[in-house]
Amino acid sequence: MSENKMLKDFVEKGADIEHDRWARWQKYLHSLCIKNKDGSLTIPKERVEWWESEIATPYKNLKEELKEYDRKETRNYLPLVKEIIKKIIEIIDNKARGYSDLKTNAGDENYGALRSLIDELEIKE
Repeated sequence: MSENKMLKDFVEKGADIEHDRWARWQKYLHSLCIKNKDGSLTIPKERVEWWESEIATPYKNLKEELKEYDRKETRNYLPLVKEIIKKIIEIIDNKARGYSDLKTNAGDENYGALRSLIDELEIKE
């Protein structure tokens, strides 16, 4: 699998997880709002104040209960991370079977794909 295909798959699967997270949040948010006659929603003042307080609070300063909500959402990404790590390990294992020193074979296609993937994941934000 080329690095471009690996990255595209990773981004698509990550976007799917992110959309799921966003949809759950929107469902929750909408359930707390007041639905107006014109179909628009009004967020109650108390919720706005609460969320503005949360927004202004760095993660490290959140109460444990609130941190756990963020941890729960982050855990949804673990299968995707494990999948990409497994692919990287397969490339390394396949390379190790063919060469005793990976560094001397940096021009090889599989090694190049792995290196490009790692480099791109490290610098993309």
